[in-house]
Amino acid sequence: MIPILPKVKAMQPYTVRDKVLENKVVMTQIANNSPEQAMIGDFPKAVDDAIFSSHEAHKEQMMQLLSDPKKAEEFARVVFDMLQDAEVIQTNGRNYN
Repeated sequence: MIPILPKVKAMQPYTVRDKVLENKVVMTQIANNSPEQAMIGDFPKAVDDAIFSSHEAHKEQMMQLLSDPKKAEEFARVVFDMLQDAEVIQTNGRNYN
C-alpha cells in the first residue's frame, strides 16, 4: 500500500469536516452531546458518506481508512475534534444548540 503523503493526509480531514458541516442533524448532535454520545449517533455514517463523496481526490486514503478500522476511528476522531471547535461553528454562522 502506498503511504499517504503528509500534505494530502492533512487536507482530507478538512474536506470531510466541511461535508459533515452540511449535515444539520449531526452538527446538532455534536453541539448537544458528549463526544462518546455523538460517536454513537449519526456522526460515523456522516464521516463515511463524506469519505465516499471525496473519493476522486482521495481514493487511496479512502481505501486505507475503510480497510483499517483503527485508522478509520482515528480519522473520525480528528474530524470530530475539528467540528467540535467552537470557532468552526461560529465561522460558518450556524447555531446548532
